[in-house]
Formats: sequence, C-alpha cells, structure tokens
Amino acid sequence: MTASGERMVGDLAKAIDESDFAWSLVLVGEDQRDKLAALTSDLRGKVSTTGDGKQITSGYAYWGIGPTIAWAHACTDPFYLVMKQSLDSFTRRWGGCAASSATASTT
Repeated sequence: MTASGERMVGDLAKAIDESDFAWSLVLVGEDQRDKLAALTSDLRGKVSTTGDGKQITSGYAYWGIGPTIAWAHACTDPFYLVMKQSLDSFTRRWGGCAASSATASTT
C-alpha cells in the first residue's frame, strides 16, 4: 500500500473512531460502476402488472444497517401496495414453489 493509501485508511479509521455512529465498513474488490450500470439497465425494463418486466441480474447489493432499516420500513408501509401484496401472498406462493420442487426432484 502506498503512503497516501495508508494515510487515507488511517484518516478513515480515525473518522470512524471519533464518530458517535455505529459504522459498518465493507470493502469491495471490484468496480461497482459496471454493476450499477447493469442495475439501471435491468430496471429500465417494461412495466407489467406482475413485475416480470424488471429484474436485477447484476448482483448489486446493499450492506449495512441503513439499507436494512429502509427495507424493514418498505416491508411494513401500508401504502406500498406491490410490497404488501407480495408479502401477503408469499406463504401461498412459496408453498407452491416448494411443492413443485419436491415433485420435480422425485421424477
């Protein structure tokens, strides 16, 4: 690591240590710009009532407590109707997937 890289890591560690926030730090060893471009492209798919026109194939992920809290809020937002319908029907749909999988594995 270069001297400037060591300084940057030291500055980052100092900022985290001096903060009153419980930080979670994740280092990713790949260029995330390509993944973000793929995500944007995937989400430009046609809109459909079933949601099958959009997809996330890039493996793009969010880490940490902030995205986790945001996801929890989205899952409990009564005005986010697509999420509510998905959650309300998940058990039934998952049961269908599990049954199909069990049938497929015995044939």
